[in-house]
Amino acid sequence: LTSPRKLTAYDKHLKWTEECQESFNKLKELLKADVTLSSYDPTKPTRVYMDHGPEGVGSTLAQGHKVQGQRELQYRPIIYHSRALTKAERGYGKIEGESLAVLAGFKVNSMYLYGTHFEVVNNLAPLIPLYNNRTRTAPMRLERHRSKLNSFCFLMTHQPGKNNPADYGSKRPPPPKTYTDQEKEELGVEDKDDNAKIEVGRVLEELDQVGRMIEGVRRVDTDPAIEAITVQEVKDATNRDQRLLKLMEVVQTGLERKEMPNSPYRKVLDKLSYQRGVLLRGTRVMIPFELEGRAVALAHEGHKGIKATLHNLRDKV
Repeated sequence: LTSPRKLTAYDKHLKWTEECQESFNKLKELLKADVTLSSYDPTKPTRVYMDHGPEGVGSTLAQGHKVQGQRELQYRPIIYHSRALTKAERGYGKIEGESLAVLAGFKVNSMYLYGTHFEVVNNLAPLIPLYNNRTRTAPMRLERHRSKLNSFCFLMTHQPGKNNPADYGSKRPPPPKTYTDQEKEELGVEDKDDNAKIEVGRVLEELDQVGRMIEGVRRVDTDPAIEAITVQEVKDATNRDQRLLKLMEVVQTGLERKEMPNSPYRKVLDKLSYQRGVLLRGTRVMIPFELEGRAVALAHEGHKGIKATLHNLRDKV
């Protein structure tokens, strides 16, 4: 590409060679390429590509351009962004991590996205119905992310990760750093304090509600009292339950659903989350097999009948 520039030298005679023409043509192709940054145009259709990787989250804001001879729009990038995960964010499951990427991508590109309808492209299919249908039950952290994005108007679509321009940024982000409170808000950063105050607090509140439902409940007749189920017992039994251990692996790594073709949990994977050694479906605790009998017996305290017992169980476990 340096051949045309050489012609601008003070002591050079202007002679347009074949090499200069080839360099000029190459330069035009590069300027038109879909990897070259372009300027933002509020009249053009907008996309935001998001991705969550083992080291960070990345986003690419792009807009569609008409290309002569092509029916489909060519989406060219406006801005790339990525950041490293905090220590707290590294513990997120795959669905929660991809949701974090959505939050971070919206926050960092908010100046381009407010007041317009745009498309969000993600590579994790189970996340899409949770964002396109806000009334669907979702894991608590995802619910929190959705609540922060109510001011945006968008539709989420799916695209395989190999075609996602944000993929590299999520795998090779800048080095970790300490963020100010303002930066946390602008970049969608969640740290240990946030999780401790909000997410873990909500989980423990739900677990405490289960504990309150269980503890102190005794049969009113002459049957022996049934010992209460503690949170620690749920954790220990979960670690002994091979079904739930496999399920935890899927929730944390985001493996494809085909890894569990015959599992009864396959249809609800997008609603599951893992918090402090316990699996949750939305806000309900998943009881390990060895504790199911005790949980049913405790829910039946007071001989409430089949319907009332089932309602009591389905409300929390």
